[in-house]
Amino acid sequence: PPSGLSLAPKMRNHGFERPYNTMQVATWILLPLLVIQFLIFASPVLPLAASIPVTVLFVGLAGLAAHCAYRTCMTNPIDDKLARHLRNKEKEDDDDGDVENDGNDAAAAADPTKYCWVCQTNVHEQSMHCKFCDKCVTRFDHHCMWLNTCVGKANYPHFYRTVVSTFAFVAVDAATLLGIVIAYFVQAYGGGAGGEGTGGQVDRMANWFGAGVPMVVVIVNIVFSVITLASASLLGQLFLFHINLQKEDITTYEYIVRENQRKRAKNKEDTAVRSKRMVMTRAADAKGDKAMVCRLQMGRVCVPCDPARRAVEEDKKREAAAEQDRRNNPPPAASVELSSSSSSSDDEADQEVGFKEEEKTQKEHDAHSEYGDQAPKEAAKVPLQEAMEARKSDVGAPSEAVEEKQPQFLTVGVTECTHPSADGDP
Repeated sequence: PPSGLSLAPKMRNHGFERPYNTMQVATWILLPLLVIQFLIFASPVLPLAASIPVTVLFVGLAGLAAHCAYRTCMTNPIDDKLARHLRNKEKEDDDDGDVENDGNDAAAAADPTKYCWVCQTNVHEQSMHCKFCDKCVTRFDHHCMWLNTCVGKANYPHFYRTVVSTFAFVAVDAATLLGIVIAYFVQAYGGGAGGEGTGGQVDRMANWFGAGVPMVVVIVNIVFSVITLASASLLGQLFLFHINLQKEDITTYEYIVRENQRKRAKNKEDTAVRSKRMVMTRAADAKGDKAMVCRLQMGRVCVPCDPARRAVEEDKKREAAAEQDRRNNPPPAASVELSSSSSSSDDEADQEVGFKEEEKTQKEHDAHSEYGDQAPKEAAKVPLQEAMEARKSDVGAPSEAVEEKQPQFLTVGVTECTHPSADGDP
């Protein structure tokens, strides 16, 4: 995106914007200090034949590292979809009414995207939101605390050159200082050639700017040799790490995610091994197999000879083989239909049995009643007079009996009354 892109107040355009990082300020102090120390304490005490080429090489590498670091910080790795969204938003706020159309809308629409809830727009699928810079970065690699900027697709080449050139100039500094210190002690205390009065390393340090304080020069060079050796070791590891990332074509973020997944898988496997060891130890104790118990205990320190770990690996292989077999041999469709039809037949049979049981229960219930299923018909045939006489004869019966037969007489009465005879008789 253009360097004149104005982002939201919290978004960082480049690494030189405030607030500055403590590690960033430390870089601004340490690297210039290394250059100054080399030019004052190392270059003047080198032999003239070595001083000029080594100094030129060192200064050139330091300048290249500074240039690459500057390019890394000033290159904005913001997601281009987010940048386009912000430009269009600014134009809408200015009531211009025109939105940006770079002619690549069709290609941009075909790219896989995802929605960033912080930036409130669609971004590339490999973009990640940096909490330090408060923006989405295309192919996010990491946020460099030493440069105080995000490293993504746009500025990763500059960052990689920064790592290489910084490692090179620090390694040259460390090798030069180490050589000066070793040469001084060998000539001064080892009886080697070039001692005092021979114009060697001892004399050059003693004549350093005519000060006559060789031990000061030695001590300063020793201190900075330790610093540069440690820095070169760390930068070398970083250099090799990014070479490996480029070979695998992954980012630092993807590498971290992958390693976390490996750690979780390893922790899960270790938990399974511990559980299996406990089960196998108990079984061996129950059988009195002391040899197996000893092997299980030795497996804690000897991983290749751990019976519990081998048992867990065999379980994994069996599970994987069973899963592969299920994938390769799915159940045929005919058997699925047959099983479904048999299930339907079983359901129908169960329903039929349920109906028969219900019918049987109803018949048994009606058999215990006084009239059964024919009660209304039989009741209709009973003359009302006989029913009244039967009711009178039951007056002296217990109240429970009366209450029990009362619904039957009421039913009979309703039946007779709804069909009166022509003579008016009941």
